[in-house]
Amino acid sequence: MSVKDKQGSGLYWALLLLIVVAPTQWGIEVKGIPATPADLVLAVAFLGWVVLAARRRAALGLPPACLWALVAVALVSAANATKVALTGQGFAYMAPGYEFWGTPMKAVAELAQLIEYLLVVYVLVWAAVRSERQVFAAAQVLAAITVGVVLLGLVHYLTRSGSDAFQVASTFGSRHIYGGYLAMALPVVFSLALTARGWPARVGLLAVIVVGAVTILSPGALIGLGVALLLVAARVSGRALQATLAAVLAFGALTAVALPRNYEHNVYQFAHFRTADGQALRAQWREWLAGAQLVREHPLLGVGPGNFQQNIGTAYGQIGQEYPGKARPGADLAAGLMEPDTNSLYVVTASSMGLLGLAALLWVLLYFGKVASAAARRLEGRAIGVLAAGLWGGIIGFAVTSIFSSLMVRGTGVVLGLLMALAAVLCFREWPVEPNANALHVI
Repeated sequence: MSVKDKQGSGLYWALLLLIVVAPTQWGIEVKGIPATPADLVLAVAFLGWVVLAARRRAALGLPPACLWALVAVALVSAANATKVALTGQGFAYMAPGYEFWGTPMKAVAELAQLIEYLLVVYVLVWAAVRSERQVFAAAQVLAAITVGVVLLGLVHYLTRSGSDAFQVASTFGSRHIYGGYLAMALPVVFSLALTARGWPARVGLLAVIVVGAVTILSPGALIGLGVALLLVAARVSGRALQATLAAVLAFGALTAVALPRNYEHNVYQFAHFRTADGQALRAQWREWLAGAQLVREHPLLGVGPGNFQQNIGTAYGQIGQEYPGKARPGADLAAGLMEPDTNSLYVVTASSMGLLGLAALLWVLLYFGKVASAAARRLEGRAIGVLAAGLWGGIIGFAVTSIFSSLMVRGTGVVLGLLMALAAVLCFREWPVEPNANALHVI
């Protein structure tokens, strides 16, 4: 192995470590700004990449225009929010206690997260991954850590009761972000199961998907996972689609008959748009109306990244709605309170960064959805092509779940960046076909 290859392998090990530590919201807070282990790993890995790139010993992968566009709109939106607030022309641009040398710290944190999740992850993956075998290994590490996340979620599911019965969150802050992570990761696990050699490995991976689905108590995430799995199966083979469709229908029947907790929230409460007394829309849907009011008032650039919560209360008053209190999972939801992490990513983005920000976000998701689909088509007939379809499914899981929960947050934002970057690597990088790479064993 050459010196260049050895140094490149260091980046690859950093990438694998990032995959291991990414799926969690645990960490520390500095003045309310969260920092997780993934932030530290990304910072160290990026510094290593900068050193290697300066010596021309690391591959340079320029992120696509859509990623730069989303970051640029966020930056312009933050600058506009600061200007408007300082000139007394409108909304509040920072919450008390978040001032930092006159700069809105929340906006700085949001911008830093976007740069981490989108740009830094992309350049790191492009430089670190040097073969299809390494893509497979990265996916296998993601599957392995997902097994651990699901097992902890199962512990929560089996041991929590009463008012905590719905708090099945595993390594995340809420059941909605936990479910969102599974909607992204389990399609990749599914692709590995479809191509696994030997029934023990295949059955084990499929069991992880079933157990993970059982522990999801977030209706949006369950919808996202179901859509993603069916689409991945359809890309692979008609036989896989039929088996997956049968499994989804059987799971629905099981939920209705034997899993009352799952049915209560994932089906019953989700299907009822109004509070228990029938007098008002539930808080999750009222928030959409309030967000639309913010977009109406600030259509192009919104109120600035990180400023949604500071301004949404005013929007409720403008549309004649009462600002909801915060709810605990379970019974409180029927009273019209607002549970954390039930904001729509698209509503939050349009309110925070305007229609320009929403357009940039949709551009990112459509672009990488197309890239992952192209990678699956390009590599069709090989196991790596099925994995590309799994990455495509993970991006779809994110996009669908984000209608109901804002997933561009710590714990899931990095995972989205990983899925998109790995899809780009499979689509655009050229490598010699490895031994046995054409072997494909699908259910």
